[in-house]
Amino acid sequence: MYTDFCVADKVNYNTSLGVYSIYRVFADRSYRVNHLPRKNSPKKRFVFVYTDWGSGVLSCANGDFVLEAHTALIFSMETSFTYRTLNQQWNFWWFEFDGDFLYDVGRCFYLKNDSWMEEMGRLALSSLREGRGLESAYLTAILAFAHESADKAKSKEEEIFARAQELIREKLYHNSVASLASQLCVEPRTLYNLFLRYAGCSPKKYLKNYCIDHAKYLLLHTTKSVGQISDEIGFSNQFHFSRVFRETIGMTPSEYRQTGGEL
Repeated sequence: MYTDFCVADKVNYNTSLGVYSIYRVFADRSYRVNHLPRKNSPKKRFVFVYTDWGSGVLSCANGDFVLEAHTALIFSMETSFTYRTLNQQWNFWWFEFDGDFLYDVGRCFYLKNDSWMEEMGRLALSSLREGRGLESAYLTAILAFAHESADKAKSKEEEIFARAQELIREKLYHNSVASLASQLCVEPRTLYNLFLRYAGCSPKKYLKNYCIDHAKYLLLHTTKSVGQISDEIGFSNQFHFSRVFRETIGMTPSEYRQTGGEL
């Protein structure tokens, strides 16, 4: 593991933002950090983290995020958070800053211009280390670029998510996360982040919940047997379906039908 970093002796507000620290991290598989919340800070602090190689996982108040290559995230440091390398390696930039910053917090998005990001990060780190006071201006430019890129990507992301929902409705439980990602021509990690952003859960959980909701409808509005319903929504057998249904709803499919759906 290798880390190049600088922590500000004095925060300069060349713009409305103030930069406290900048880290350039090349982490191996053992890398893991548990971070406690900032206390008694006069201003809210945020982190902008950008992955240019490998992948990591970050869990904070805004959710759990898989940060793969070209992925950026802005989150608040007001609560505790953890982050770690996901597989073998995670190379990333880390900016800690404060200011009246409101947009894109808790949002994971993609930035394609690696060379520009690398240059801006290098200039910001150099400025902070040398006390030139330009690091906030460089970070402001990075955040503006990230915001613009996120807006451009949003419509495409929404289109992919809508298509994913359509495929789930068409094929129900026959969709695995891997096959769903393949049909949409995206990486499974990308699909995971899209569902986390637009549905508030993982694709696997969304698939399961949709199947259970469909099963509930069939139990109450058709005379199909539990076995037929299990086959229709793609479970391997009736016993597996009954177990998953009971774990999710709190009663068996037969009990749910008998009570008319009253829990």
